[in-house]
Amino acid sequence: IPAAADPEQLSTAVAASSPVFDDSPETHQTMTAIAEPEQIFVPQPIEAEPSGSAMIVFENVKKVYEPGVTALSGVSFIIEKGEFVFVVGASGSGKSTVIRLILKELEPTEGRIVVGGRDLGRLKRSKVPLLRRNVGCVFQDFKLLPNRTAAENVAYALKVQGEGRSSIRRKVPEVLNLVGLSHKTNSLPDELSGGEQQRVSIARAFVNHPP
Repeated sequence: IPAAADPEQLSTAVAASSPVFDDSPETHQTMTAIAEPEQIFVPQPIEAEPSGSAMIVFENVKKVYEPGVTALSGVSFIIEKGEFVFVVGASGSGKSTVIRLILKELEPTEGRIVVGGRDLGRLKRSKVPLLRRNVGCVFQDFKLLPNRTAAENVAYALKVQGEGRSSIRRKVPEVLNLVGLSHKTNSLPDELSGGEQQRVSIARAFVNHPP
């Protein structure tokens, strides 16, 4: 359609280019269609809501170390009961910071963290040991007591939970056998290989949280 100088010319141009479906000579109506600008839908981010079975919740967590080193910024995620989640990343990307925040070894600079239904920001310092007894953690350096045998390291984890002697005597051999260390019961940590020390650490975490 050629450009029209005024509305009347535009109407005439449209009429001339439009097919006529009415044969009546008295009818001279012009149908003009005005195209609406296409609307582009931009989806808005949906923030996940933790369910009743959520075990770990991070909400816009930020952690800044002195002097102004940002380890985490705006981190949000939910881990439901029974989920397996793997956090991968380069050295210095904040993986260890996430674990230390869950154990309340560190406090977030901003944001909210919930573990097992407990808001860690409101958790009293006196309740932190109870929190950690409910979180099984295998550390990179294993954190074994150097002057205690493999069996005694596992037994200690049960003792601090208030387990009785008979229960400890029964559970320790079972769990050491489970991780393939029944023959290393009386070995000290420096008599164990790195892999064996790791398995003692796993056994210690296991007695707190059997599947």
